[in-house]
Amino acid sequence: MTWVWIYVAASAVTTAMTFVASRRLGDRSQPALVMDAVFVSVLAGALWPLLLLGVVELSSVAAYTTLVKADAEDYANEVVVTLR
Repeated sequence: MTWVWIYVAASAVTTAMTFVASRRLGDRSQPALVMDAVFVSVLAGALWPLLLLGVVELSSVAAYTTLVKADAEDYANEVVVTLR
């Protein structure tokens, strides 16, 4: 029963955060479609474990990209210095 309450609490937090983010980051030149934002927020709240996995995936890809870019720059610097 504890797991159900944890899921419901996380769902409520995710729903609220998604709604606030959509209202704050949305296109101000378009008319506000509150019901669409509510629907997407509730859907995000119901699927919060997938959102969590997506954030972890995004952070790992960002970290890998940063690492590869740093290694590529170091390699390029070594090759350029060697050729001079």
